[in-house]
Amino acid sequence: MNYADPGNLQQSGYIRANLLHKPGSGAEILRIIADHNLNVEDSIQRKKFGEKIYGSMYIPDIITFAPAAQNNIKQAMEDITNSDRIWGEPFFLPFVD
Repeated sequence: MNYADPGNLQQSGYIRANLLHKPGSGAEILRIIADHNLNVEDSIQRKKFGEKIYGSMYIPDIITFAPAAQNNIKQAMEDITNSDRIWGEPFFLPFVD
């Protein structure tokens, strides 16, 4: 009997991350997402929910994406977490059909 590799199962959802409010921050996160074959469906930033941390402004960004392999999502989250344009721990919330 053949079993599907759980890491290849497709999942859609959203990523929430606090982005440094500086030119290029959004581009860097979107590049990371693209590098891991995630297809963005929507992105929204709300400056009114921003926070000044150590003198820099960080604004929450919510990025929804089309179904993608769970391995790709995990790798993208690791790279986003390691970006110097992010404050705190980003999180992924899957959509359930």
